[in-house]
Parts: sequence; C-alpha cells; structure tokens
Amino acid sequence: MPADDLPFAAFLRDQREIHGLTLREAGARIGCTKTHILDLETGRSHNPKIMTLVALARAYRLDVGDLARRAAATCAPGVRR
Repeated sequence: MPADDLPFAAFLRDQREIHGLTLREAGARIGCTKTHILDLETGRSHNPKIMTLVALARAYRLDVGDLARRAAATCAPGVRR
C-alpha cells in the first residue's frame, strides 16, 4: 500500500520504524510516553492535539501541514485543532 493510502496510525508506525526508533525513543523525542505513541500507532488514540502533530512532524522530519491533513482525513471526527 502506498504511504499516501496508509491510515494515519499505520503511517505513524512506519515513520517511527523508518527512523529506527523504539516506542520509548519516539516518545522521548516527541515529549510523551511510549504508551501514547503506541496508542497513536494502533488507533486507540485518534484525536491528536496539534502540538502532538507538530512534535511528530519534527521527530519524523515531515511537513506538519501534510501530517495534519493526513490525521484529519483518516482520524475520527474531532481532531483537535
């Protein structure tokens, strides 16, 4: 499946793995717990705050606008802005 077609959660997991990070390392870069990263990557947490998206974009070297659009397109209604 092309990266553009991946659900937000799977895309995040792929990005973490591409950067060779463990859940703990990703959490440390982003400023949250490894449990929160896991929740985002499995879809259990589906309303990321904008500051979380900014931190994810920085950690994974992504455009924050693109990441926010991906989150809005694949997450449940109510993505915090």
